[in-house]
Amino acid sequence: MAKARRKKQTRQPKIVSYQLNLQLQADVAAAVSQIRLEASHQTQRESVRIPLRLHPRSIVSTPPISLPAPKDHIPDISLLFAKTHYIHLANPTLADLCLHEIAKVFDCLDDTCEDTKHSLQLLSIDQLSRLSILVTWYRRWTSADQLSLLCNPSLEELCISSLSIPDTLPHIIPVSTTAISLEKEVAESWEEASEIEVHSTGCARLLKLELVACRNISSNLLRALPALEMFTLMGNSDFDNVDNDLLLHLPLKLRVLWLIGCPWFTNDKILSFAQQRHSTLGRVHLCEVRIVECHHISCTMIETLWHQYLPNVLLRFN
Repeated sequence: MAKARRKKQTRQPKIVSYQLNLQLQADVAAAVSQIRLEASHQTQRESVRIPLRLHPRSIVSTPPISLPAPKDHIPDISLLFAKTHYIHLANPTLADLCLHEIAKVFDCLDDTCEDTKHSLQLLSIDQLSRLSILVTWYRRWTSADQLSLLCNPSLEELCISSLSIPDTLPHIIPVSTTAISLEKEVAESWEEASEIEVHSTGCARLLKLELVACRNISSNLLRALPALEMFTLMGNSDFDNVDNDLLLHLPLKLRVLWLIGCPWFTNDKILSFAQQRHSTLGRVHLCEVRIVECHHISCTMIETLWHQYLPNVLLRFN
């Protein structure tokens, strides 16, 4: 009995010591694993750092390789348009901020509403021109009838985009109509009229016209604007149906010609234009021709032959 009692008394301490021994082994194994893990991470970090120390970054930077643009490449019209206009002014006025907001919703305006037309015509001529540029920037030209909101006989600058030019002619080409009020029901001559009203539509004083990615551009538009002094053609491709001899129908009063992002222009078209202006040198006022992103044009060839025909006209390629 005494021996059994002693075994029962000593059994519990042995179990506790055994459990403590297992716990100690587990702690030692975990510590060894942690040491090995840290050692392996340290080895990996050292193996990564050593090559970086042996191969420091070169001081001389290698310039990026600029590949020539393919000849059928159509440039980014938005980027070119932003380079040729001041879209967001550094210190905008309240009026300019309002023009931005009007331009953003220009496609939602009712072009048949007389109140809307009257409200926009209260803007100054410069503000109407600025609004046409902002509408082009925000891509809100959806119909040629929208031109009725901006066009008036006093407008001097106009910018339109993404429209078919034949549809815009009724709004741009100047037309004058006469209304005669008579005192008698039947009058023998106009001298008996009590009142004569002349109603003008279109843009009779238009001096600057910019067409951005427009379609079906023919010489009919240029013939109707003999007072045009600056003409800009931007973002046209071979699929926009532009007359091949469009430049030959530009008015003689033209002073500035910009061709931007039009890959369909070729050396022959530019040289034909230069020869035509050279033949009428005494009647032309051309001062500047700017050609940008027209990949079918050889700048070296055009610049060499340009001085033979128009040496006093500035030729730019930027």
